[in-house]
Amino acid sequence: MSALPILMLMFLLAPFRGAKDYEYRFALATAIEHATDDPKEQEILARLAWFEGGYRRNVARCEILGDKGKSRGVFQIQGMSAADQKAACGTLDQQTELAVRYIRRSAEQCPMNEGPARLNLYVSGRCWEKAKAGLPAAIKRWGEP
Repeated sequence: MSALPILMLMFLLAPFRGAKDYEYRFALATAIEHATDDPKEQEILARLAWFEGGYRRNVARCEILGDKGKSRGVFQIQGMSAADQKAACGTLDQQTELAVRYIRRSAEQCPMNEGPARLNLYVSGRCWEKAKAGLPAAIKRWGEP
């Protein structure tokens, strides 16, 4: 997938809010394209950026933190190390590469989960397939099969 289909998905999730928003989303789509060749991961990243950070530049710059100051960056990652916390507020490339690692970690550490439940660890911190907060949030971020 190239940056253009990612950008189109971003538009379908939320209309552009002007030229600066378009430029930001194009840069984010390019970072996503560079971070992974997997079309499903690219789709998940585009969806995560919308559901977690609302495609907001001030969220990407860590001017606004989520989850009582624990979640950072466009993908609202709760960094497990100082390096991860720094990357979560880094460039779009750094934030996207970190998000890819966390998505993959979620799937690897929860091998019994399938489909959207593979994101449970990312969205809720728990592997349980039916985690109250995890599965509904994971389904939105996973998208259609």
